[in-house]
Amino acid sequence: MSELILGGVGNPVNGNTSLVRSAFRPSDDATILPFLIPANAFMSVELEHLSLILRDRRVHSLSSTDSITTIAEKARAISHGIANGINENAIFKHPIFSDVYAYEIDGYGGRIVMDDANLPSLLSLPLVGFVDRKDRVYQATRKMVLSDLGNPYYLTGHQFKGIGGPHIGVRHAWPMSLLVQIMTSDDDVEIIESLRLLKSSTGGLGLMHESGNFFPLFLRSNEWG
Repeated sequence: MSELILGGVGNPVNGNTSLVRSAFRPSDDATILPFLIPANAFMSVELEHLSLILRDRRVHSLSSTDSITTIAEKARAISHGIANGINENAIFKHPIFSDVYAYEIDGYGGRIVMDDANLPSLLSLPLVGFVDRKDRVYQATRKMVLSDLGNPYYLTGHQFKGIGGPHIGVRHAWPMSLLVQIMTSDDDVEIIESLRLLKSSTGGLGLMHESGNFFPLFLRSNEWG
C-alpha cells in the first residue's frame, strides 16, 4: 500500500466540483489526484439507489415521513451533483480517442489518464450503472483503456493481454480485467477471444489467478519504443 503525499493529506483539490475525495484506489494504492472518477461514479449511482429505497420506505411507513423524505431528497441531490461534477470536470479531449473520462482529477485541470483492473474502474462504468455501454464517451474511454496508446497499464504479450495497475507493476495483467471487458461488450469476437485468453491463463489447473506475468516479455510500445 502506498501513502498519500504531503504528510498523508494528499494533493489539494478544487472544492467547487461537487466531487468526493478518495484517499485510496480499490487496489489500496494511494490516489495521485484525490477525485477518483470511478469511485465518484459508483457513489453517484448508489446514492440514487438509496434515495429510491427511502422513498419506497416512506410510502410504506406508518411513522412520520418528514425525516425520511428529507434524507431521500438530499441523497438524490448529492447523487446528481456528483454526476454533473464528473461530466463537467472529468471529460477531456484525448488526442487519439476524442472525448474520454480521466481516471483521477483535481478540479484544477490536472488529470491522471489510465485505468486499473480493480473495480470500480473506468472500464466498469456500465456495470456499476453510471452510463449505458453504448454511451459515446464511454465507448471512446473503453477504446482508450484497452490500448497501450491510452492506458499505461494495458499490457499485451504473446499469450495474454489485459489491464494491470500500479499495485502489481508494469509486467502483470489481471484476468479480472478481461471479465469486465466481456461484461461490457456486445462483440462476440471480442468476448470469445477474451474467454480463450482466460481459459489459457490457468496453467491447465482451471484456477483463475488474481494476476500474473503470463509471458517472458510484454510488448509495450511505450516501454520498449
